[in-house]
Amino acid sequence: MRGADRISGLPGSVMDHILTFLPLREAARTSVLSREWRNRWVDMPALALDDKFGKVVEPVSGGASPELASAANCKLMLDVFEVLSRHRGHLKEFSLSIPGLRSSFRDHQIDTIINFLDRQHVESLAIGIKDYVLPRLVYSFTRLRKLNLCGCKLTSSNVAFDSAAFDSAVFAELDVLELRDLAVPQVGEACFSFNCPLLSALTMEGCGHRTNKIIIVIEAPRLEYFRLVGSFSLLEFKHTPLLKTVDIHRDFSINIQDKGYSNLLNFTAGLPAVEHLSISGHIYNYLKIGSKYAAKCSWWQRLLNLKNLRLNAVSLGSSATAYVWCAFSLMNISAGLTELTIDIAKQQESDPAEQIVKVISMSRGMYSKLKRVKVNQFCGTRLEMAFIQRLLTVSPALDKMEIELSDRCGDEDQRSVFKKLLELTRASTTAQIWIK
Repeated sequence: MRGADRISGLPGSVMDHILTFLPLREAARTSVLSREWRNRWVDMPALALDDKFGKVVEPVSGGASPELASAANCKLMLDVFEVLSRHRGHLKEFSLSIPGLRSSFRDHQIDTIINFLDRQHVESLAIGIKDYVLPRLVYSFTRLRKLNLCGCKLTSSNVAFDSAAFDSAVFAELDVLELRDLAVPQVGEACFSFNCPLLSALTMEGCGHRTNKIIIVIEAPRLEYFRLVGSFSLLEFKHTPLLKTVDIHRDFSINIQDKGYSNLLNFTAGLPAVEHLSISGHIYNYLKIGSKYAAKCSWWQRLLNLKNLRLNAVSLGSSATAYVWCAFSLMNISAGLTELTIDIAKQQESDPAEQIVKVISMSRGMYSKLKRVKVNQFCGTRLEMAFIQRLLTVSPALDKMEIELSDRCGDEDQRSVFKKLLELTRASTTAQIWIK
């Protein structure tokens, strides 16, 4: 029928689903559509107070007068309180991520919002406010299944800090935990411990300070995904029997005392089920500590389930013995490895190191299941050629090796590299070398 009001006849569940795709202000404006839509947004199970909801006016960067900025920011906070006061029903998800909010309001004013959530029993909480000091009240949200913290401070600068514990006593139902750019006071040593029985995914990016010794201890029996970007002095997987995907980038090197055991052994022993492993940065220097490049340790074939290994930023310069040793060590203990990706780091011109060539030529292991190898940023140096030759020699099942030449190679260099690669001997009769 012409002019029929179809949106008012939608089932309630469909209306609620539509509201979840709208910014909060737009969702509130649906009240003008019809009686059926009026104030329906107040029952939304998810609220997102983010940059789409409101913008904090900063007079210095934004060019606004202090009076105008203050008035606009106060209006924003009143809007926030109005939304919270009008909301009814069970609130399952809440996100508070307004850039610059703390520049206009003190922490205790923002704490008022957290106090409101304490009565809602939220299951998903995201807080993204730079330098906002997290109140202890956050640790009372015992029904949380997902927690995302970004840019916050774990404690004020005048309070002693030594650890951040995410344990079963508080986070018994936590499933997903994301920590990004958390500020930690510059103390001698700080510890992050994770002991959550239901935790399946853990992400840490940019947490801590480069002057800190950051210790990370993980005891999560159901953890399947782990990503770590940042600095740390110790990483220990105490009980992670189901951990399948691990992605680690160590930002910068911290002098670590040799404690008499191999970091590589300690690292791999905690990953019995890992299938996908990606490492980069100073993680190579970390893993070599305590090993002394020993080849007598009984740790061969420890990563029996590892199928996909990615070695990022592998340096093959004259002083990169740790990189080469760790690369082959990880491959040697991965009996089921089928795919290998290597990103070669940019290096300064230097004479080849005979010690590295020796490490490459004497590396143990026969990669009987390795079928695909991809090498990026290849320049064709002597060390890189030795590395590729060794892979071809010990990979009888190899189907394809894809080599992407670096932009630093000129046309003449590319022709020379191309010729040398095609002349390399191969253990696999079906192995093909693709050069880009």
